[in-house]
Amino acid sequence: SVVMKEAMLPHLQAIIAKMLESLQSEEGVKAHYSSSAVPFLEFDNEEEEETEEVGNVSQESLEDDQDIEGYTVENAYLEEKEDICNAIGEIAENVGVHFIPFIDDCFKEINVLTEHSTVAVRKSSTVALSRLCIVWYNTNIISGQDKDALDGLINSTLLSMSAGARTDNDSSVVLATLESIERMLKSLHGRGFVVQERVIGSVLVTVEDILSNKAQCQEEEEDDVGGFENGEIAEMD
Repeated sequence: SVVMKEAMLPHLQAIIAKMLESLQSEEGVKAHYSSSAVPFLEFDNEEEEETEEVGNVSQESLEDDQDIEGYTVENAYLEEKEDICNAIGEIAENVGVHFIPFIDDCFKEINVLTEHSTVAVRKSSTVALSRLCIVWYNTNIISGQDKDALDGLINSTLLSMSAGARTDNDSSVVLATLESIERMLKSLHGRGFVVQERVIGSVLVTVEDILSNKAQCQEEEEDDVGGFENGEIAEMD
């Protein structure tokens, strides 16, 4: 996208569709069942094939879920999600206003991944969200979208990022989140974007907690002082 820029527009719809499909995919996820789980084949009785529905989920499905002890995900599957998040952010920046038809769907799918169990995916999705927000706001000046609605969305995103920086258990994710917040605030400053008071308050609380070693990641990494080098947070003033 860096080289082709607008030349890739005829292919953009197909490219984004495949990317979103990959972000939504659960391929590579494997469930691990408890050793006490009874094999389903032992209950293979033709007279009892019908299962009682509970809402939209069958009783059989509920019992299967209760036997699951955890999940593992193949590395290739995780790397693909990480790469796609990075690529979507890059494409959005390079094609600008032409990305608007796709930006809402991309934002929604990537936003879900900010709570992913894998560190690399959380980092890449958070950074991608910040890039999308900046592109969305800057192109809004050209496309004339609803500014109030977009302001609200970006403020909500900043609020979620600020809360995530306090509660995430990995210091590298927290640092990437703080850098994303800083990037958004600097990029949108002076362009008519109004930061809500609740966002300002939340960011201040987050920075204060980190400087006081009270963030979740610091509680779990006490020996490493939260994993932050001296001055890393101070530089984000």
